[in-house]
Amino acid sequence: MKRTAFLILLLFCTMLNAIVVFPGSGEQVISSELREYTFAYHNGNDDFRFYGSDKWAVRFDFGAEYPSIPEVEFAIDKALLYFPQIGDSVRVELFNEVAGLPGQRLVLIAAPVTQNYLQIDFPGVIQAEIVWLIVTYSTNFVNRYVSASAGSGTRSYYLNSNVQHPYFQNFANAGFNCELLFGLSGDFVLGEPDLKLMDFDFTGNIAPREDVYPAFSIYNHSDQSISSARIDLLITSPLAEYSISDTIYIQETIAARSLYTYTSQSAGYFDHRLTLHSAPMQIKIRATLHSELSQTSTDPVFNNTIIKHKNSFAHSYPVFLAENFMRSSNAAQILAVQDQYNLPTLNVINYFPVLGDNFSNLAAAQRYHWYGFNSLPRTVLSGSLRITGYTTAYPAQYQSLAALAAQGRTFISGSECSFLVSSGEDYISATITLTNSDTHLFATTTDYNLLTNGRFFVALFKKVELGGSNRFTLERWVSHAEVINPTLNYNESFERSYNISLANIDISALATDYRLYYWFQINGGGSILFSDYEDFATLVSVEDEYISPPALQIYPNPMRDCGNVTIQIDEAKTLRDLSYSIYNLRGQKLFGEPMMGASQSIPSSLFPTSGIYLIRVEYSDARGKREINRKISMIK
Repeated sequence: MKRTAFLILLLFCTMLNAIVVFPGSGEQVISSELREYTFAYHNGNDDFRFYGSDKWAVRFDFGAEYPSIPEVEFAIDKALLYFPQIGDSVRVELFNEVAGLPGQRLVLIAAPVTQNYLQIDFPGVIQAEIVWLIVTYSTNFVNRYVSASAGSGTRSYYLNSNVQHPYFQNFANAGFNCELLFGLSGDFVLGEPDLKLMDFDFTGNIAPREDVYPAFSIYNHSDQSISSARIDLLITSPLAEYSISDTIYIQETIAARSLYTYTSQSAGYFDHRLTLHSAPMQIKIRATLHSELSQTSTDPVFNNTIIKHKNSFAHSYPVFLAENFMRSSNAAQILAVQDQYNLPTLNVINYFPVLGDNFSNLAAAQRYHWYGFNSLPRTVLSGSLRITGYTTAYPAQYQSLAALAAQGRTFISGSECSFLVSSGEDYISATITLTNSDTHLFATTTDYNLLTNGRFFVALFKKVELGGSNRFTLERWVSHAEVINPTLNYNESFERSYNISLANIDISALATDYRLYYWFQINGGGSILFSDYEDFATLVSVEDEYISPPALQIYPNPMRDCGNVTIQIDEAKTLRDLSYSIYNLRGQKLFGEPMMGASQSIPSSLFPTSGIYLIRVEYSDARGKREINRKISMIK
């Protein structure tokens, strides 16, 4: 596909910014396993590529890493730069800071770009608390770019020469949420020796009753070896009775000025297996590093404590979403690749945010800006798994992220969407109910509250012909980024009703060509914690009057592994050929038989495992053969 198919200017300020962005490879291009200490603000991914300026800068504030220590400096010995192309040359300069701007030049090095990941060695060590790294590298539309990773954009700059008095403009202020792939190598110079807990996490499946193991790394900023380090681990949850403490003694020596990584090869690793609680819940992890150095550190908590929140949830998503942000020129190729990896519960929905493009609308642009995007195409799976651009790596990236998204679990145990149609009205009413029957969530302001940090979305999607098939494309928002009251804690339900305008939509077209998607997502473009949809197939028009289907109730829902499930349908005496069937989310029929009346009791043993199932009731009336579908959550 031609490069011009990928290019998109910021929708409102390209000329003002003087630079243009388009997607990079989306791949990790800088290893996270470097043994030397590297200070950088990027994440190592080639997410974006820019052209339009010839000077690019990153402001490094080393003192911010140790806010309680009066004097903090960094001994810099080299610059580490990534460029998408080789050839040409680059000039690298370091400046101190004066009044918030580059001041006196400290060093200048010019070098050819002989490889993508370039190491620029300085003739001597440069020691400073704040430095500006300024890279002179002319870019153009054809074959010269600089790379950036998704991020805040507050530390990276470019020289904006599109004004009378050129100045270094902050990427974030210009609307680009990314950091240049420039870093510095060296180490901290502190008034006292120091260890730093670089990261902490668990390996294994975070789910009820699953076994996980700690994984972390430590950097020794001192000139002495450390042989007495330990990690104090505390795990808490919304359940007061579920709290775990553990101490991980590091039996290996951590060499001076080196990185230590705790893995399955480390001594005592398997002694720290943790079996998660059987109840679904959020958990809070607090890991604190101690040693003979950290005991005397002036700021042990800031530098040596990591706090993380994890979700040990149990329920499968009814569907998980793959969101495409595209132009019509690259839609067919992207969709063709996605069709090869279509999983049973994967739902692909499409947005065309560039106004004037085919199928574009303001609603799609709103979603695009909510994510903070500034280039096309983009693919987002489950809210947080993202692919930037379209390259030869796209098929493998999509397959990998789709498989990862399919493993996701939610705290929503059941959902239902019903429609109420009134004769003569120009709208229908949709009522959406979400239920959390068994998952414990943090409800305080001191812990990470999923409910207050979440947003609810409801959107109408329409079938359109794309890439030779009918695909669902955003038509309009019913509710966008709605703040909900925290009513989805343990054993609680959430219910909302919405009026959906039928302006310019024929009722028969609504039944065949539209779908209502709804999802709950962490604010700021975070993870989608639940997603589902409902079709309008049960809506019909008879003699110009809207008629809703007979009411169907299935209870209890969610259902635990005991007793029976009851199916109750109204107006059974007026219906013929009543029957019900049970399907799993792969569309496989598990059981089915006729119904003898308005009520049917079925044993829970018909549902083989925990999960979401579909119960379909079929019947005939004056309009012909009809069906009603309801989802049920089974907990075994």
